[in-house]
Amino acid sequence: MAKINDNYKEAENSIKEITDTYIGNLQAAQELGMEFMYQVLMDYGNQLGVFPEDKMIEENKIHGCQSTEFISAEKTADKIYFKGYADSRLVQGQVSILLNIFDGRTSEEIINNSKEHLDNFVEKTNIIASLTPSRQNAFGSM
Repeated sequence: MAKINDNYKEAENSIKEITDTYIGNLQAAQELGMEFMYQVLMDYGNQLGVFPEDKMIEENKIHGCQSTEFISAEKTADKIYFKGYADSRLVQGQVSILLNIFDGRTSEEIINNSKEHLDNFVEKTNIIASLTPSRQNAFGSM
């Protein structure tokens, strides 16, 4: 499993490489059953680490889900580093995946490469269809 970039290091793999890894992992998990896929998502969520309480502010809150979620971003030099929190273990997994894909990248890299690769990720993993409507909203909001 890919590890979230917690030490402000440059991202080692491209957005495509990381999304392809998650696609493979989640497709393999789905073949073993949806419960197993949910467990894999929760395992990814365990990678989030500690979210600073002072970042739990309205500006960082993600709206549209029943669970409480926060994502903060910090720019260092030309790279953007993310931290995330969710009070649902399943949603923590979603947050973890998205942050791992984009952490340690430039804003240009995120803007120019995110839509195509995220659309491919959603299509290939069918992750949206396997979620409740409120969790679908949350994933889209993130």
